[in-house]
Amino acid sequence: MVAPKRRRAESNPIDTANKKSDADFIKDYLEPKVPEFKPWATSWSRPGVPGCADEVFSITCASPANMDEETLEECFELVEITSSNDYEMSTQKWRPGHKRKEMRSPDLKYIVVRGPQHAMTPKNPKGPVLAFTSLMPAFEEGHAVVYCYEIHISRWLQGDGLGRLLLGYQSIVAHNLGPPVSKVMLTCFLSNYYALGFYKKLGFKVDESAPKTRELRGGKTFVPDYTILSKAVVRKGDTAKEKAAKEKPAEKEQPAQKEKPAEKEGGKTKKRKSSGI
Repeated sequence: MVAPKRRRAESNPIDTANKKSDADFIKDYLEPKVPEFKPWATSWSRPGVPGCADEVFSITCASPANMDEETLEECFELVEITSSNDYEMSTQKWRPGHKRKEMRSPDLKYIVVRGPQHAMTPKNPKGPVLAFTSLMPAFEEGHAVVYCYEIHISRWLQGDGLGRLLLGYQSIVAHNLGPPVSKVMLTCFLSNYYALGFYKKLGFKVDESAPKTRELRGGKTFVPDYTILSKAVVRKGDTAKEKAAKEKPAEKEQPAQKEKPAEKEGGKTKKRKSSGI
């Protein structure tokens, strides 16, 4: 009697992506073009002032294990410059040691912008880190997603389309991961009005998992200092009904709810990432 063939377990796109080398991650998830978004490129040009040439910046993608400590520290310093005040005003507070550890999570992928060419020196031949975003394919609230951990841009580069480009790369990765990856998610402090407006302009909406104002025991009211935003992945094969559901406006915030136990994940209270511009 011939033994029946064993059914192969379905591959998990999240695990598959996180096991890929940096080169394969770029080839499989960043290089394939996706309508609506600018394609992956290893350089970005900033329009120059009249009479001057455009400034050219380099773009690279790598995991923390394949980045040198100097680059990781430059990324950390950019977070500190752009977002430490928002952290300090929140219940999380600014914790440099915790942030440095989080930024070295092995499954993260960094997209780093350096330059321009005239800023390169013998001591720093690659040029300074002026912007970066980090992402991780992950499961969040039972959904397969691409989570944007960080996006930070130097003040003097804001407003030139770089933020839109970097977030577009996040959506390209989510699209190319294929089903069941359904959206790009990020966390933003409510005190960061500029970033909130920017994300919503690009189509991000308040996610169903975002914390809500709720009544605590004793009559006090809990008001969250951050929110969770998401942008659905719309694919060519989606039906009209599916597209409409993904593109529907965000629901208005509901009245305060009674306190519920904190959500747990792996036995620990879940900690949220925080993105900032």
